[in-house]
Amino acid sequence: MYKELCSRLVLVKDIDEVTLDVKLMQEASAELEKKIEKAKEARAQAAEAVEVSRQVHRDAVRMREKFMELVRTVDEERAAELLRMEDLEMEEAAGSRYAGAQVQSNDFAFDE
Repeated sequence: MYKELCSRLVLVKDIDEVTLDVKLMQEASAELEKKIEKAKEARAQAAEAVEVSRQVHRDAVRMREKFMELVRTVDEERAAELLRMEDLEMEEAAGSRYAGAQVQSNDFAFDE
C-alpha cells in the first residue's frame, strides 16, 4: 500500500486512509492473535478433560473387571455348594436305601 503511495503524487487524505487501513489490519491481526490464544487455551482444557475422561474410563473398566471376577467367583462357589448339597443328598438317599435293604434282609432272615 505504501509502495503505491510512493509511486505517485498523493494527498494527505490518501496517506491518512492508508494509515487508518494499516491500523485496522493491525487491530484485526491482534484480535485474531487473541482468538488463537483463546483457542489454544480451549484446546489445552479439552485435552485435559479428555485425559481425565480416559482415566475415569480406565477406572470404570477396572471396576467392571473386578465386579465380573467377583461374580464369577460367587457363581463358582454357588455351583460348588450346589454340587456338594447334591452329593450329600445322594449319599443320604443311598444310605437310606442301604438301611432299608438291611431292614428288609433282616425281615427275611426272621421269617425263615
